[in-house]
Amino acid sequence: MPKLAQELDDPPADLVGLIVPELTNPIFPAFAQIIETALARHQFTPVLCTQTPGGVHEDEYVQM
Repeated sequence: MPKLAQELDDPPADLVGLIVPELTNPIFPAFAQIIETALARHQFTPVLCTQTPGGVHEDEYVQM
């Protein structure tokens, strides 16, 4: 079975990706914490991704 067909057949994972540009600016960790709390209330699991110098770019996270 092709991979896409297998993914459509699997039950949803209840994961939500949250991409923030950095954690050094205090607004982004606060924002992430509020979002994480709201997601947890609805039985979703956040996956936090951040951009670091020389690391994975935000666009690459979206493609994952």
